[in-house]
Amino acid sequence: MSPLPYVRLSDEQLNEFIAIYRREYKEDITRARALEMATNLLSLYQLLSRKLPNEHSASQYPKLPDDLHHDDHPQIGFRT
Repeated sequence: MSPLPYVRLSDEQLNEFIAIYRREYKEDITRARALEMATNLLSLYQLLSRKLPNEHSASQYPKLPDDLHHDDHPQIGFRT
């Protein structure tokens, strides 16, 4: 897996993050702490938004029979 690209925030974006944090948590944070937190958040988002490798694609899993519906087997808990 390749490393994540470096995350860069403008002063305006960092100020917005600080304002949102202050509004949500009713406390102030330093610019250094805000930069660390925002960078971690964006890195996590980048990681989670990546596509899964091909070996984990849905086509690798067996297809359920067409006659299997959640009404027939309510204990399975499928939702349509």
